[in-house]
Amino acid sequence: MVKRISLLMLLLSWAAVAEPSPKDVLEAVLKDPGGYSQMCAMPEPKPRTELPLFGYKRDWRDSWITVENFRKLRAQRVGVVKEVARRLENSLPGLVKKAQAEAIRLKTGKGQTSSQPNLELEYMVLLDLNGVEALPALMHLERKLNEVAIYNLPAKKLEAPDDPPDFYGPGGYLDHVQVLSVISAILRSEQARGIDQLKEPARYDRQHRDQIVALANRFLETTRPENYRAGKAMAKEPTIR
Repeated sequence: MVKRISLLMLLLSWAAVAEPSPKDVLEAVLKDPGGYSQMCAMPEPKPRTELPLFGYKRDWRDSWITVENFRKLRAQRVGVVKEVARRLENSLPGLVKKAQAEAIRLKTGKGQTSSQPNLELEYMVLLDLNGVEALPALMHLERKLNEVAIYNLPAKKLEAPDDPPDFYGPGGYLDHVQVLSVISAILRSEQARGIDQLKEPARYDRQHRDQIVALANRFLETTRPENYRAGKAMAKEPTIR
């Protein structure tokens, strides 16, 4: 009897060691997303005034997360979303520095594009997994990015604000635009009250930003975590964005 119990404990401990943690799964997918292109095409520039609502399609350059890898992430959804939220918080200083440099460059025509890391693959994970648990971290990041938003800078007025800008990054959108788009997508998946107030096409401006933030704050204030739709709101099959 003792031998059987010992064997069972050994098998259970082996299984626990063998199963990778959500952090390990996420890091493995980010390091090797699974889909690659030898063309390495640069994304098309996006208009400065464009704000794609409810999630955006990334202009992939050299790699993308495959359906198989998305399924691995879905299998540990809660832990993966929490890990993405942690990465958002840890990357905040660099992303804000990058966004500030980019906004100044677009406003004045001076300065260089920052080489600070982007989190676009993490955003794609949140879109696929409906990462509502990461919404507070997204909101914290949004507040910091809003402080250095192009419409908040007292710089020279753009001569042609509707012209396509220079290359922003892997998705062709400003960091602030990306975050606002992901927030709006999560709110729609959660069927947040007032989400029907957001209409496409939307402009990237203070008015639409404030509208999205107000809806998100109300959702967080009035919806208990146990009432989140969370994984139940995921699409049946992952979407390659």
